[in-house]
Parts: sequence; C-alpha cells; structure tokens
Amino acid sequence: DAEQLRRTVAEGGGTRIFSNGISYRIAATNAKAMAEIKENISRSAAERSELKSAMEQWYTQNKGGRFPEYARLEQVGAQLSQLDSRYKRLWDAQQHLSRT
Repeated sequence: DAEQLRRTVAEGGGTRIFSNGISYRIAATNAKAMAEIKENISRSAAERSELKSAMEQWYTQNKGGRFPEYARLEQVGAQLSQLDSRYKRLWDAQQHLSRT
C-alpha cells in the first residue's frame, strides 16, 4: 500500500520496511503534517468537549436511557488517541533528526 509506505517513511519507520535499520532524512513535509494533525486534534478535542457537556446536561436533566450521542463521543475519543499517536511518532522522528 503506497499510502501506508509513505506514512511509515514520513514517521521515521525504516526498520518496519527493511530488515535492518537504515539512515535517511525525513522530508520537511513533516512540519506540514504535524501542523495538520495539531489542527485535527484541536477540532476533535473541541467536539469531544461539546459532547461531554451535552452528555452532562442530558444526565442532569434525568432523561432516561443512554446519552444518544455516546457512540459519537467514543468515536471522537478513539480518533483523538490515533491523532495523538501519529503526532508523537512524527515528533519523536523530528527530535531524533535534530540530535544527529
């Protein structure tokens, strides 16, 4: 999968592609990717906050049953986790390059 290969290389994952570690420079596109991920994190965090507030109001008003948007809240939480992991991999790769 070409997209998976591009993402792996951009995140500094050469050992996942080759049996031995390799050295290469990560393209400056990481800064753009990191900025996009941060923007998505911000948007998702805001949506999660809104959903949590709505859920609190839902249960405060003693409405019966489960909060109707609970599945979306879980989905946004999982999305935030994935975005955080992607950002961390890029950040770690960038830190590694700055030390070499």
